[in-house]
Amino acid sequence: MSGRADETPIGWIPAAGALDTAGTNVTPARLAEALRCDSREWLAALDDLGQFYGEFGPRLPQPITQALAATRRRLGG
Repeated sequence: MSGRADETPIGWIPAAGALDTAGTNVTPARLAEALRCDSREWLAALDDLGQFYGEFGPRLPQPITQALAATRRRLGG
């Protein structure tokens, strides 16, 4: 175990072998799937989030709008 992490478009995730899964039924394959960053899934979720944010109109703080746009760019959207 170590404190290693991998950077993804959505932030940092534990690197392979960084989490102690001893005593659990979590296989390395299941853990990898749980930590997977699928750009298509995330872009779809960001579309939903963008629609929600749209309900706030000009009251939505600019940093939130900027963070949403930056995340979309990192995901290739």
